[in-house]
Amino acid sequence: SVVIADPYAGVGPAFPLLLKHEGLVRGYLAGDLNPRAVELLTANLERWTRNRTPSCSPSTVVCKDARSWKDDEHLRGKAQVVLVNLPHDSFEHLPALFPLFDQRGLTLLRGWAIVERESLSGRKAQLKEAIEASGGLPSETRVSEIKGFSTSRCFVVFESLIAWV
Repeated sequence: SVVIADPYAGVGPAFPLLLKHEGLVRGYLAGDLNPRAVELLTANLERWTRNRTPSCSPSTVVCKDARSWKDDEHLRGKAQVVLVNLPHDSFEHLPALFPLFDQRGLTLLRGWAIVERESLSGRKAQLKEAIEASGGLPSETRVSEIKGFSTSRCFVVFESLIAWV
């Protein structure tokens, strides 16, 4: 089982499906910068985890900028999975998010972004370089277009398994 960090969780749409799989989620670190979203996120997570045995640990919800999570010892080094859903800034925020990973084993980064279609071919290399610069060894790295966003931009999903050295 894994601890999932979702620093851009909004009201938590990623969690119901993940929590539905028994034994998958051991704990969560969830948050958003919007206080109203965090109120709803907190209520949703309480509802979705109410009858779980054992209960989720950690079960942390915060209202703060994701780039500052690395400075909080209760958030840093805890997650095996980090979700990054800030489409216009996902790639730019990655360096601040790598410290959230529990670097004692294999971890998963998964995110979504809106990028210029002409930059798509270089995004996989960019992702690998960012992971390597943070001390990780990326594997099974991919950046794939999901759908068009405009005539020159597209919505992509990106992911990589990361081993830490």
